[in-house]
Amino acid sequence: MHLRDAMSQKEKRMLKVLFVASWYPNSEYPVSGIFVKRHAIAVSKYCDVAVLHTHIGEVDSRVEVLEEDGILEVLIYRNINTYPSRLLGAISKLAARYLIYWHCTSLGYGIISRKMGSPDLVHANVLLWAGFAALYLKLRYGIPYIITEHWSGYFSEDGSYHRSPLFGKALIRIIGKKANAITVVSRKLRDAMMACGIKNDYFVVPNVVEVAPSCRDKRNKNNIKQILHVSFFGDEIKNVSGIIEAVRVLSRRRRDFELHIVGDGSDRLKLQDLAKRYGLLNNLIFFEGMVDANEISEFYHGCDFFVLYSNFETFSVVTAEALVCGKPVIATRCGGPEEFVNEDCGILIEPRNNEALVKAIDFMLDNYSCYKSSEIREYAKNRFGYDEVGREFLRIYQKAMEQQGI
Repeated sequence: MHLRDAMSQKEKRMLKVLFVASWYPNSEYPVSGIFVKRHAIAVSKYCDVAVLHTHIGEVDSRVEVLEEDGILEVLIYRNINTYPSRLLGAISKLAARYLIYWHCTSLGYGIISRKMGSPDLVHANVLLWAGFAALYLKLRYGIPYIITEHWSGYFSEDGSYHRSPLFGKALIRIIGKKANAITVVSRKLRDAMMACGIKNDYFVVPNVVEVAPSCRDKRNKNNIKQILHVSFFGDEIKNVSGIIEAVRVLSRRRRDFELHIVGDGSDRLKLQDLAKRYGLLNNLIFFEGMVDANEISEFYHGCDFFVLYSNFETFSVVTAEALVCGKPVIATRCGGPEEFVNEDCGILIEPRNNEALVKAIDFMLDNYSCYKSSEIREYAKNRFGYDEVGREFLRIYQKAMEQQGI
């Protein structure tokens, strides 16, 4: 490395970035916002990174200060029940939540600034609530901020933004406008946010995707073809029932496959009952429940192909994870997958089109081996790797700093 390049790299690492995260892995929800943590790790390859996360839930109120993966993490837990209504008076629950979030932001920022020094830039992850914290820090300390959004509530299919009170929508637009840049994980999410009146310079930066290596490549021993689906079972979004319906149709003419469904959620019992009514439960369809990171990697590496039949997504980490493992995929044009699934790594179909899903699964069962696993894996690694995502964020930070005149 040349001296100039070495000095440039050193200067980049001196940039101090504070991630303020609405969603982040915590003791109550260990996998919540894991994609935010991976973004932070990616950035830490080029900058000094601290993370501030406030979790309000059914937890003991406490503060945790951790150092993990080269990142300073300050996790503040607050039990909402410790703020009785008599202390809040006429304050609404929403206003009370903002008050708690402001207090925790001030507390966490003080801890981080003492340990790391004042950050050069704040990176808010998910506009509410982290964007509110970022706006406060900009107004209080003059620190520029960018936003990375993952929330699907802007989509018309979801409708959460449009159902928000006028104050909430106005605050979202103000926070978005005051940001130095907004990054999103898909173009569809960008377009949805702009349609909601959130104006700014947008950049598309994908999630970081990684899957633990596997000690084996196949789970089956009887030449039974393995199909995998992974999700939280919110059927209105993930349409797992549509996959079950497709398997029912296919089972009438072929039974040389199994569908393994990994995950859990509010609709699990309903979906299991549906598979049972069709005589498919623990026959062609197997519900595996929630599994840890190492075990899920065995499912990814052991399947022959992956199926996503969502009605809408902002990105679809699980589809990208399958590609990282070199597996071809069937996915819907639901907002995220169409930006990275091409004919070399899978098949795209329209949401809620069961006839197309049946045809795609039928085709893939006979042709999955025609896809080049090593090329799929390399393509995904180059697109979703820590290094590339970290470099892209660094470029955006530098533009934001220039915009701020720093």
